[in-house]
Amino acid sequence: MVVREREETTEAPGAAQIGIIGLIFAFALVGLIVILDLMTIHKHFIYMYHNMQHFYWRLTNKQPESMQKYDMNMKSDAKSTVTQ
Repeated sequence: MVVREREETTEAPGAAQIGIIGLIFAFALVGLIVILDLMTIHKHFIYMYHNMQHFYWRLTNKQPESMQKYDMNMKSDAKSTVTQ
């Protein structure tokens, strides 16, 4: 049986710099996509915040004061139209 000697492998010079450049391009692309979508992301976070508030209000059976005022105005409007 013939045993061949294995040569020691060496990394090409500059391989680390090429890898870093590739990572920079990848992160720049992802960052660009996120920056371009910030308005949409912001709008979705606002929807999520309102949904979480309404979910909390349903769990605690409470309404914020602003919603209670709105409900009172709606009730008074309904009464005024009925009595007319």
